[in-house]
Amino acid sequence: MPRQFCSCGDCGVCLSRRYLQAWTAGAVDAFYASLTDEQMATLSARRAAVGRKVDAKRAGTPKRSASLARSSVRQRERNPEKYKARTALNNAIRDGRAFKEPCQVCGAEKVEAHHPDYSKPLEVLWFCRPHHKAHHGHLRPDYPL
Repeated sequence: MPRQFCSCGDCGVCLSRRYLQAWTAGAVDAFYASLTDEQMATLSARRAAVGRKVDAKRAGTPKRSASLARSSVRQRERNPEKYKARTALNNAIRDGRAFKEPCQVCGAEKVEAHHPDYSKPLEVLWFCRPHHKAHHGHLRPDYPL
């Protein structure tokens, strides 16, 4: 039995279907021009949700798992000092000898450790993801802080 779609025109499924029709017809620009802000937000949210499902499914494939394992081994071989520092810090956190602190910029609780010096593995700066990326200069200009 074919999948049934509603014909409201505003839900994520209908908007995705209308996009595919516009893409097939070569009228994507006109399709986007016809969308309201609410419809655009709905379409973006649906794409994000579908993308997360696809990424999760792809990440579990044997080929991807083997690729990640090889990449991890190469990374450890190229940066042994970095690997040792990360391992030492994670072990210290696990054993209760070190504790995560809030982000040093904004005070967020979900943080990442930054090692200014890998020879001192327990001396770290704590940043949330956006501020850690900004600290390294890898932040896109449009990334919300």
